[in-house]
Amino acid sequence: MNQEEKQQVKQMLPNYLISNGIDVNKAFRCLNPSHQDNKPSMRYKNDFVKCFGCGANYDIFDLVSMDTGLCGKDLFNNIMDLIGCSHITLKPIVEKEVKPLVDQCNFYRWSYKQLLNSSNGLDYLYSRGIDDNTIKDFMLGYNKHWVNPNSNYGIADERIIIPISRTSYITRSIDSDNQYKSLKVGKSELFNVKAFVDDKKTVFVTEGVFDALSFSVLGHNAIALCGTGNYKQLVKLNPSNRLILALDNDNAGRFTSEKLAYEMKLIGKEVHIANLYDKYKDANEILIKDKDLFVKNIHSLIIKIVMEESKGE
Repeated sequence: MNQEEKQQVKQMLPNYLISNGIDVNKAFRCLNPSHQDNKPSMRYKNDFVKCFGCGANYDIFDLVSMDTGLCGKDLFNNIMDLIGCSHITLKPIVEKEVKPLVDQCNFYRWSYKQLLNSSNGLDYLYSRGIDDNTIKDFMLGYNKHWVNPNSNYGIADERIIIPISRTSYITRSIDSDNQYKSLKVGKSELFNVKAFVDDKKTVFVTEGVFDALSFSVLGHNAIALCGTGNYKQLVKLNPSNRLILALDNDNAGRFTSEKLAYEMKLIGKEVHIANLYDKYKDANEILIKDKDLFVKNIHSLIIKIVMEESKGE
């Protein structure tokens, strides 16, 4: 299957959703199996479904793979059967309008200064286990009246600002009741790719930015996929670092870990899948609730990996 064929199949996502009883013209319950979505928070747009509650982002290949456990050619053939490509006319590929990227560096500096003078913002980060050094290292910020530039409604709310790149950032509402806890501005990118600069260092791979920050609090290098749908960006980068997959401790996290490990193996890269969280959902939860256990689990895992690699030499 070439890229053009793959893109055309992706365009059949609305047909797949409709066949499963989903109205693609309005919000529907999140398809992430680990997200108990009481308020419909997932929408279809541009050949993807995106949840504005948990951040899940899937195309038709991701959804059918989650349903069937298939991958590669078997997955493609299964999708062909499901959507009946023999009698469905595929819509033509239309070039999408590319919005100009905005340099956000001045905004980052401003929001960082706002954070240092905000008890609300600092207290929220401290409650998530994020310390002052990590705040400084990643120039985390705060905006009391942040308005989503991607929205037409102009509703302002109180948010933490997390820089991803010069043109992309993620915001996190400090209101636990806010339906749209995490919102992105700019392109969908991996968080903290600078962790790959020193290829001799171990890098943990997480789902969310607060999970990556949690490893950083403990002195470890970590990146965040910023959504399981972004795992292909990591495959494309193919860093030479030792990679430890530490995604969420749920079905979606385990599924993505296996899929990512499989695709990395196809390009000759072995990765390690970690089980660090015990009864907790992710890195940030265990950092908050049992930091000593988290430290112990990481230390034990690294020793085990080093010993296994030594035996293989």
